[in-house]
Amino acid sequence: MSDEMNNVNPEQEDNVNDQTSGQEQAPQSSNEQLDVATEKAVEKPQISQDSKNLALLCHLLGIFTVILGPLVIWLLYKDKDEYVSNQGKESLNLQLTVLIICGGLSILNVIGIPIIVIVILANTIFRILATIATSKGEDYKYPFSFKILK
Repeated sequence: MSDEMNNVNPEQEDNVNDQTSGQEQAPQSSNEQLDVATEKAVEKPQISQDSKNLALLCHLLGIFTVILGPLVIWLLYKDKDEYVSNQGKESLNLQLTVLIICGGLSILNVIGIPIIVIVILANTIFRILATIATSKGEDYKYPFSFKILK
């Protein structure tokens, strides 16, 4: 039986080699490699200056008007501009989170008041960071906020 396995017909051996070499893919040309690389490197869409300004206002108005300013801008532009809509939702989510935390802490009076001051200070700092990021056209996600609006 082992003698039969060692005696392989040379024509069969050539057929096996042809079949395996047919399965190997030829190397891609440099143009094909560039096309594949270009497809993989998906560029971010350009954000207009108006969109950046409106997103900036969503975050900045939250400092002064709490929820009213971001809510108005988000309601006006949620269907018109995706970038403004996303940043408006982020802004509103943070404001709602701050209102919930401050409302819950106000019940505790003695311990709650210093914590409320810290939360409001953190809110202002995060809003300034968001304003700077959106003025550059970057998406900004607040680190501590409930995702109430999705």
